[in-house]
Amino acid sequence: RDVGHKGLARVLSDLAAMASLPLACTVSLAIPKNWSENEIENQLEELFLGITTLAQQHDCTVIGGDLSRTRGSFVADFAAIGEMRPASSFWRRDEVRPGDHIYVTGPLGGAAMALENLQAGRRVEIPRENLRRHWRPTPRFDVGRRLASAPVSGCIDISDGLCTDLQRVCQASYLDYELDESSIPLAEGASLRHALEGGDDYELLLFLPDCWHDCDFAQSELKAIGATRIGQVHSLNRQL
Repeated sequence: RDVGHKGLARVLSDLAAMASLPLACTVSLAIPKNWSENEIENQLEELFLGITTLAQQHDCTVIGGDLSRTRGSFVADFAAIGEMRPASSFWRRDEVRPGDHIYVTGPLGGAAMALENLQAGRRVEIPRENLRRHWRPTPRFDVGRRLASAPVSGCIDISDGLCTDLQRVCQASYLDYELDESSIPLAEGASLRHALEGGDDYELLLFLPDCWHDCDFAQSELKAIGATRIGQVHSLNRQL
């Protein structure tokens, strides 16, 4: 069930990072040939319970996929289809401007902390919220709804670690960045290393201009989605 939820949540999070609305998804499976009929029935029932529960929460229809057998391990592949919100535009990665402020929509590092402790056999030391973040992340569609009319210049979901995903945006927009590491919100028990490098957070990294950073209304909207300012982007220092 957790695998089904997380597999779908990963692709829905990409739609959330573009401020789009989910419409439909597909699920393709490769089932090991050494699974018995009983195993197939039980495993797929749990898998699709996780998928359909999350899909229904976001009005996303499972419209098909593919099914095959394999001599290797079980494989599940997910894809999602979305549409642009009315009177809005897609949030991109290549339109961030020098001087834009960097915000993150929630605490980071919880999923990485949970995985690290699970792998070390220390499950009892993991806060329940961090386990939820690891196994059942929440696509942040609420951010797009709240900031539909905001001048968001760029966005990406944090799936591979804050530094890696921030660098992807900066490379696409030909910019550099400065982080205030002391302002990065950390999940309970998580370290700065978990936040910067761990990944699997699925919070959103937002880029907004000065006009929103200095506006009281804008700050109240950012507070409503749990956003924290963690840095700023600037032009690349080119050496001739």
